[in-house]
Amino acid sequence: MLEYVDIIFCKADIWLLLAQIFQNMSVLIYIGLLLFWIQSVRRRLLPSRARNYALLSALLMIIYLCLRAFKYQITESVVAKRYTWYAYYIPMALIPTLFLMLAIYILRDSSKRNFEERLLLIPVSVLITLFITNDIHKIVFKPRIPLSDFVGDTGTYGYGITFYIMYAWIILSLAAGIVLMIKESGFRRSPHTILPFFIIFIWLIMLMVLEGLEAAGIRIHMYQGPEIHIFSLLAVYESCIRLSLIPHNENYEGFFESLRMPVIITDKNLEVVYRSDCHLEADREELTHALKAPFYISDTERLFGNAVQGGYVFYISDENEIILANERLQAANELLESENTLIEYENRQKEEAAYIRSRHHIYHDVAEEIYTDQKRIGDLLEKIEPGCSDFKERVAYITVLNAYMKRKTNILLLAAESEAIDRRELYLAINESVRYMKYIGIKASVRDYTHEEECPTANQVPNMGGHSEEQSQEGAFDSDILIDLYDTFEQVVEQLIGRACLMMITLTREGFRMTADAKLIPKLHNPRCTVRTDLRDDILFLEATGMRGGDL
Repeated sequence: MLEYVDIIFCKADIWLLLAQIFQNMSVLIYIGLLLFWIQSVRRRLLPSRARNYALLSALLMIIYLCLRAFKYQITESVVAKRYTWYAYYIPMALIPTLFLMLAIYILRDSSKRNFEERLLLIPVSVLITLFITNDIHKIVFKPRIPLSDFVGDTGTYGYGITFYIMYAWIILSLAAGIVLMIKESGFRRSPHTILPFFIIFIWLIMLMVLEGLEAAGIRIHMYQGPEIHIFSLLAVYESCIRLSLIPHNENYEGFFESLRMPVIITDKNLEVVYRSDCHLEADREELTHALKAPFYISDTERLFGNAVQGGYVFYISDENEIILANERLQAANELLESENTLIEYENRQKEEAAYIRSRHHIYHDVAEEIYTDQKRIGDLLEKIEPGCSDFKERVAYITVLNAYMKRKTNILLLAAESEAIDRRELYLAINESVRYMKYIGIKASVRDYTHEEECPTANQVPNMGGHSEEQSQEGAFDSDILIDLYDTFEQVVEQLIGRACLMMITLTREGFRMTADAKLIPKLHNPRCTVRTDLRDDILFLEATGMRGGDL
């Protein structure tokens, strides 16, 4: 009889052991499914904060399962079971929060920092703290039995306001995340967008059914609350990915096969994993060389290689179009260069023509200005007859006029180029006239007191080519005033021919002074500068200054 009893108890232990193994196997199966989903997410989602949030949510689901296994299958401590039960709500609160953070990341610019997203962790951290410290304040769960026996069994506690706030946070986070994703994706009118909300609805129904059955004393061993939470949240994530609310990639093989460019992706051992429809033919040595630096495998094809996560990518860039474009560009540059040369030559010709025209206008104006003097010299030359008694005097007078006309022409050319002329030009003009005045019986000298040293005498030949290095840097005359001063000097000289023998001209900063042994005051015709004269003891004193409006 005792043998039969031992056999019965032995069989009972075996069944208990099998049930224990099955429970452990279910946890391992669930964790395996989550690990498979993690690998799927890593494959489908591009590296970003969105993928990090999804992967972190999956890790929290695994922690949730481990907490469940620890409570029901490992620990026997009442305190450990109770705090493990409190810890259930850490992943329960964080997973929807991470889902909302993922939705905000998709809605915002990915280049911005995630400071606003992290703000969501503040309220959820407060809620989690209230759950973990429930033994102190009892505002989440209200035990109906002593804490020494309280492990969270159904019927042994009531709910506080914080518990409902936690579930409201979970539901609102999920709903808000889904709404933001739908808004960003533009699928507002698609009937498929109702799927995530339908999953949340089914999740809440299953929780209420499970709660009602446990309240009635009916325990379902097929699944518990943690499994409902985990796989409902997992279904929300997966539905958003399938509906493209969360950007993702699938069918890499088909994607690569449809590429119209030669590209391959290899593993770390340079074994081909993906290949495009346009085959890339390269051996291992060429691939290794491409990883160091791009090189030409033909005249127009260049092989590139770059490291990517888990392997390498190689592609060929056909630079035939670039080479042709460079050739066309070179031909265009040569054409532009020749056109620029022609344009430059044309512009230079135009500048030269403009310069010639301007010089022509200048010479024309100068010719008009000295026409009267030229005509007077011409008339004098026509009346001279060789052998006459005054032949020598007339020729001497003509030389004086010729020197005046020459110097005035030079001054007019300078005036055409600049509005101001150095006072040195007045000295050179008067000095040249003085050189020829001795032939008409007037001995004259010129001094320039605007310089520290004495200027050349009338017998010295001045520099006719322009300004010397000893020219004064003290200032300049207005071109019109300098011309007026020289014209005034010439008028005075012409009226003193035969009436004066000695003359001294002194250049001042305002014009010139003249002293001559004349017994009369010259009558100047329409002087255009200020002239002051005085006659004392048969000596003429004359001062001409470059200020208009003066009276004789």
